[in-house]
Amino acid sequence: MLNLLVKPFFIFAIDRSIQNQVGSEQYGLYFSLLGFSLIFNIVADFGITNFNTKNIAQNHQLLSLQLGNLIPLKILFGVVYCIITLLFAFFIGYSNHQIYLLFWLIVNQLIISFTLYLRSNISGLQLFNVDSLISVIDKIILIIICSFLLWGNFLNSIKIEWFIYSQSFSYLISLLTALYIVYKKTISIKLKFKFNASIETLKKSYPYALLMFLMIVYTRIDTVMLERMLPDGKIQAGIYAQAFRMVDAMAMFAYLFASILLPLFAKMIKDQKYLLEILSHSFGMLFIPSLGIVVSLFLYSKEFMTLLYDKHINESALVLQYLVVGYTGICMIYIFGTLLTASGNLKILNRIALAGFIMNIIINALLIPIYGIVGAAISNLATQLIMGLSQLFISCKIFKISISPIAISKYGILICLTSGFALLIHSTATNWYLPILTIPLFPILLGLLLGLLKIKDFKKLFQLN
Repeated sequence: MLNLLVKPFFIFAIDRSIQNQVGSEQYGLYFSLLGFSLIFNIVADFGITNFNTKNIAQNHQLLSLQLGNLIPLKILFGVVYCIITLLFAFFIGYSNHQIYLLFWLIVNQLIISFTLYLRSNISGLQLFNVDSLISVIDKIILIIICSFLLWGNFLNSIKIEWFIYSQSFSYLISLLTALYIVYKKTISIKLKFKFNASIETLKKSYPYALLMFLMIVYTRIDTVMLERMLPDGKIQAGIYAQAFRMVDAMAMFAYLFASILLPLFAKMIKDQKYLLEILSHSFGMLFIPSLGIVVSLFLYSKEFMTLLYDKHINESALVLQYLVVGYTGICMIYIFGTLLTASGNLKILNRIALAGFIMNIIINALLIPIYGIVGAAISNLATQLIMGLSQLFISCKIFKISISPIAISKYGILICLTSGFALLIHSTATNWYLPILTIPLFPILLGLLLGLLKIKDFKKLFQLN
């Protein structure tokens, strides 16, 4: 609930207002550089965080030992990440100003990476409430700082640099908070760089690193390619960001859901208990509410864009329609990809992600020069849907999940009736305010009637946590 309150407010009240203030060109440059900084971000972690979450969830007593071995390794990887990212930036011809902005974004990514590693210890200990509090600290501080910048009436205009500096300060406070809590949970920490232990850790964590690298590339490379390939690339990346912001907010909820499921699945795989039951519950809890939101955003994309932005409404509305359809694939990825990750099936996941990586770059390279931001949106939609369906199919095969014809029929009825209801409301309503409230509620109520959602399922999930 904290994340649902704080993070959407930050995205739509602060991040959106920053873009409206600085303009699509400045924000587009920032958005493209942010995507570039994320591409090599996995080098700063090398899969350690996901590996650590699974390991600590199954072996709580290893916390102090793991911290002493992994913190020096994280620092080393952080330096390597910084060097690699800057070298590639020079290689593709970024200007001095772009390099300067990129450097600060790299610093931010290093702080975030270290914070996520510390939080992996907290979630591995099953302290989900504490982890949720830490996950919103940076956004709360950033909201306060940016509120003064945006509405304090002591500045004529703001620059994108100030937004980046504010992020650095907020992320640092979050890091220090996580470090304090982890320190209080340990008996003692002795930082030692053990070469043999580090090599052994890398052998176990590199599949996670490869998977995260491939996934980040096929979800973020589009903004970099837009900025580099088009004559007005900065502006086009900014327009794309307007639509992407909506899906990013939705994906944030799915990510939070997955962050709970990863240690939970890891624990259940070891205990061989309730796994398939929780998988069914979690899919329904994520997919069914998302269905109503996806349909609403698709039908009222122009109205949403008009409400949020001052310029480029029609272009960003069209992009949003493609991106929200792809979000259904994101939901499947966060459920079934998390299950495969927790069970250690990284080899299969990496093969799927490699296919997505190649497919996304090829489609972007073919479509962006012709269709611009719409081409990038089509590439995103195709990649997310194919990745999600692939992981669903593989999960069913590995875990011998038999989806009953009754369940398939119920989900088919849910999708058809929700779509029909939404189209009816869209064609008859005199305004769009009532439909955006009623359409998302419809699949939830229908899911309860069909038995796809049950109140006791929510209670059971959190009781298991």
